[in-house]
Amino acid sequence: MKINYNTNNLDFYAGLDNPMWGPGVNKIVLSDKAPPFFNIGYQWELTDRLSYEHLYGKLNSLIEDSLYYNLYGDNNSRFAEVSRSINAHRINYIFSDILSVGLFEMIIYGGNRSIEPYYLLPFVPFLPIQTYLGDLDNDLLGAYLNLDFKTINFYSTLVIDEWTPPDTFKKNHKNWFIYQFGMSKKNIFTDNSKLTIEYIWSDNRVYNHKFSINNFYSYDYPLGFWAGPHAEQLYIAYALTINKFDFQFEFSNSKRGESVSGYNNNFVERYSGIVEKKENIKLLVNYRYSKKLELNCGFSIINWESAGFDPLGDYDFTNNIIKRDIQFGINYHFKDYNL
Repeated sequence: MKINYNTNNLDFYAGLDNPMWGPGVNKIVLSDKAPPFFNIGYQWELTDRLSYEHLYGKLNSLIEDSLYYNLYGDNNSRFAEVSRSINAHRINYIFSDILSVGLFEMIIYGGNRSIEPYYLLPFVPFLPIQTYLGDLDNDLLGAYLNLDFKTINFYSTLVIDEWTPPDTFKKNHKNWFIYQFGMSKKNIFTDNSKLTIEYIWSDNRVYNHKFSINNFYSYDYPLGFWAGPHAEQLYIAYALTINKFDFQFEFSNSKRGESVSGYNNNFVERYSGIVEKKENIKLLVNYRYSKKLELNCGFSIINWESAGFDPLGDYDFTNNIIKRDIQFGINYHFKDYNL
């Protein structure tokens, strides 16, 4: 649910949804994999090539606020949460018909600050502000780029959680990074087709903070890359349209290891402990019966090793399972109404 109000070059919005930032299928800046959260913000078209966006969001920490204990009593099923919030801003610039670049920054904070007014200032970087406020908050920043050559498109994203540049190439580094590389190619093998290949990798320490209230999560779900820290994913999709039929084949192979949190620059060999592996194969078929009516069906199979795995180690057991799903659907497009 979202409400928008547009002026000549400003778009104001507020709603309960998932802002999605960054290129690709599986986004690693802000994605739609976490539960929706309240957010309010604006997008400002400064020129035909330059735009700026700023948002505030109310997250769910799932951390009990002991200050309300006397009001609600000892009730384990209901409790007031410690506040957790996000502010994020980004600048997008279109250099040409081929190249576009985005720079972004996000800050997570909580406690008795439901809204920090300093982080509402437009264009001002969050990093010096959080230093001024006592270095209590969790600042993430990065960039993404898109190269569009009409029939082939390349994109990449880098998210930086923590970084000590002099130690970049050392074994005990502090490169708390997530990166994404992807490409899509139109009309491959035949007309009206598209091939997409995407790879994502995350360090085992990202999204965590020395103060757990500032972890990059809502309802214990990562706000960006769905698999969280210490993970990687390969995604391949092929889409084909033949007359009124749309076919979509998807293959995904992901892996997650145990997560090491904290600010002690903990470094572990990747996948040295319990590892979750998930292989997902999916086939979707959509039939456009008319301009308003569509019929679709799909089949998927998931080969899941160590199902029930928790990256933080809070699990009782894991199991290997194979899941098969069949789905059917009907889409009917009603007339659009402008309020």
